[in-house]
Amino acid sequence: MVSRLSGAMWTLVRFLHLTAAAVWVGLQAALFLFVPLLRRALPPEQVRPIVRGIGKRLALVSAVAVPMLLATGAALAAHEVPSSRSGWVIAKVAILVAVAALLGGHALARTPRQRIAASALMLVLSLVAIAVGAYLAEA
Repeated sequence: MVSRLSGAMWTLVRFLHLTAAAVWVGLQAALFLFVPLLRRALPPEQVRPIVRGIGKRLALVSAVAVPMLLATGAALAAHEVPSSRSGWVIAKVAILVAVAALLGGHALARTPRQRIAASALMLVLSLVAIAVGAYLAEA
């Protein structure tokens, strides 16, 4: 089934994969950069509802983007990545599992420092996943 898709369909699969990655990493980067500015500019009682609202919207976006990344990534790996690079695919999946675990940990974090650490690590790992994807795209 995977290999039967036309060239135009594979272009669409790549587009969806890259779009989901851009949205996911873009939102992480924006939050990581702008939430500290909000914390410095506003009193805590004003920041909390704003950040919670942003977090809820990010959860909705991630509910679409992350499964799309996994589905399109699996299809692309099966179609375009030679078996000699399968270890890199496994590494990318492991990175995404770690990001998902950090996302859950972020929701359970008790202190701002823990949330910031989880956010920073999620962003770094997401960027590493993109770098691995770029390497795999050269296959």
